[in-house]
Amino acid sequence: VQQKETAWLDDHIPALGGLTPREAADDPTRRPDLIALLNEFDDYGDGLLGTLTFDASRLRQRLGLSPDS
Repeated sequence: VQQKETAWLDDHIPALGGLTPREAADDPTRRPDLIALLNEFDDYGDGLLGTLTFDASRLRQRLGLSPDS
């Protein structure tokens, strides 16, 4: 999962207007979209048996976002 998280940080994400999460974190106009996307990851969690999701806390840390952003 951590390898996929690392790759995701540099993927161009349609929900972020085609920016990567790293780019969106640095762009004040796209940062709210990134925060909303990470909040969605929190909502999904590991609720379904056999599914894994990204660790939004770890992603926030790697992107330099505070936990209460």
